[in-house]
Amino acid sequence: MRFSEVSPLFIPPKEYWEDFAEICGIEYVKINKETKTSEFKQTLRNNEVYYMLNKALK
Repeated sequence: MRFSEVSPLFIPPKEYWEDFAEICGIEYVKINKETKTSEFKQTLRNNEVYYMLNKALK
């Protein structure tokens, strides 16, 4: 018997990962087939600047 036949793979819903990221204090990013690489990279850069400034102002 294969593992998948005995115990199907559990993939937690999106909300689980969003909550997990928030608890850990990390950024949750979603990548799917509509994601454009250049826009995604720019968004990550923008977020990094925001979080660095936000941390510096606290």
